[in-house]
Amino acid sequence: MRKLFAALCAAALFALVLPAREAAARGSCGAECARAVADAVVFVARETTTVDVDGRAAWYSAPPPVSYDAPYGPNHVAPPGVGMTGMSVDFIHVTDDHVILPMIGFGVAFPFTGWDGMTAADGTGSFHFDTRLAFALLLPGVGYRVEEGRWAFSATMRMAVVDLYTSGRFETVDATTPFESNAFGFAVRADFSACDRFDDDARVCAFIAPNAYEYTWANGGSVGLRLELGK
Repeated sequence: MRKLFAALCAAALFALVLPAREAAARGSCGAECARAVADAVVFVARETTTVDVDGRAAWYSAPPPVSYDAPYGPNHVAPPGVGMTGMSVDFIHVTDDHVILPMIGFGVAFPFTGWDGMTAADGTGSFHFDTRLAFALLLPGVGYRVEEGRWAFSATMRMAVVDLYTSGRFETVDATTPFESNAFGFAVRADFSACDRFDDDARVCAFIAPNAYEYTWANGGSVGLRLELGK
């Protein structure tokens, strides 16, 4: 069935691109050519791409240091482990019944573990945080999926660029200094999910996603629920 579907997609793609080729041959491509190619791209993307939206609880075992400018020069503090709640949106390319290719996505999380009152590394003052946000740009990866009836089980591995943003005040006996800090890093994340198809083009999944590397090795991960829309 999947091979027949792929053949139909190829035929439809050829039918959509053919007018563009004829227009180009006549030397009158212009808007007609661009529109035909755009229609072909949208059609193929719709038939081979899954859009994932998830909500998750995440954690870092060892968050990155928070850097700041103290009144007497640069300094830093190493926060303890942190928990977060967040969500992400992701686009997955489906090649066949088994191989899946995560393409691009974006995630944001909100740390909820209190860090207020932490003492600086040199003991000269304490931190009071106003904003804490974790961002992730999800990069391409590879995965494998097995389907059993309405159930699907998958495992993926992908890379990401991450940032932990913090802002607040550093207080000493003599002064209060506002600060902002961005901790950019590279990540390698795994993802293991079990999904139940409740509609022809929709699944609901439970997943666990350990961080193989994120600022350091085996640094936390996330668990949550995901809605998959598409093939």
